[in-house]
Amino acid sequence: MHLYRKIIPKIAHDCIRGLRLNEYVEIEDIQVIEAELDLATTMVEYMNNEDRISQEARSGLQRRHLPADRYAMVKRSIAEVREFPLGEAGVNFVAGKVLEALFDSDNVEEIYGSDEELRTIIDEVLAKHLTVDEEIDRNVRAALRNKREGSYEFETEYNRRVRELTRRAAQAAQPRY
Repeated sequence: MHLYRKIIPKIAHDCIRGLRLNEYVEIEDIQVIEAELDLATTMVEYMNNEDRISQEARSGLQRRHLPADRYAMVKRSIAEVREFPLGEAGVNFVAGKVLEALFDSDNVEEIYGSDEELRTIIDEVLAKHLTVDEEIDRNVRAALRNKREGSYEFETEYNRRVRELTRRAAQAAQPRY
């Protein structure tokens, strides 16, 4: 599973909507958008940190004249040193940060649900949005089976194709008037 910037607003919206529908939180109608932004901010912060690690890994490859297929290993080692979770652990980390943001938000009037109830809704929303990404991931990996996974070329082409398929999926989902 991988989090993409483009779906962050939708995830935040669906989290707030699900929590309100289940009456786990009380948020004034005029504060809903601000509460969504509070949740989205934590996800964007995670993405910014992940981007910094990715950039540092690319720079490290160039500085040390390492082959591009060492990219994933270098990125993982940088993330481990910084104790920054990636992959599935990253999704769980983001879910925890979203839960913290909910409690820290000045736009949430009252929280009635337990931590487990709130976390269940957040996890369901993340799973729903990231499952689509798993399908895209499978298709892109199948198309790139001739490239070595973890290499810089693989990562670059993988990201380009994922962006393209995500863009197409978003366009297909928009109503045509």
